[in-house]
Parts: sequence; structure tokens; C-alpha cells
Amino acid sequence: MSTHSPILASLPEATIFELSDSGLQRRNYEDLELVQNWKLFLDAPERFLRHLGS
Repeated sequence: MSTHSPILASLPEATIFELSDSGLQRRNYEDLELVQNWKLFLDAPERFLRHLGS
């Protein structure tokens, strides 16, 4: 399954692969860019949301 959901990617026993310019690589959940980006957002949403208003 292809997903951008950190919830689906966190399912127990999930095997995660990432496709990049380097090819197909197995990844750990914590190393996924989508997980890191969600954590950054949840830690300080104002850093992202400030770009919406002006």
C-alpha cells in the first residue's frame, strides 16, 4: 500500500519501503520524512501556520 499517513505507516508489523532517487530502501517508522515533518508540526504548529495569514 502506498500512503502518506503516519498512522497507517505505524501499524504493528508493518514493513516500510521508501522509493527515492537511490531506489527502493527499507525504512524504520521513526526515520520517515513524513513522520519527522508531522512531529515538527505538532511540536510548534505556529511555525507552519504563520505562512497562511498576512
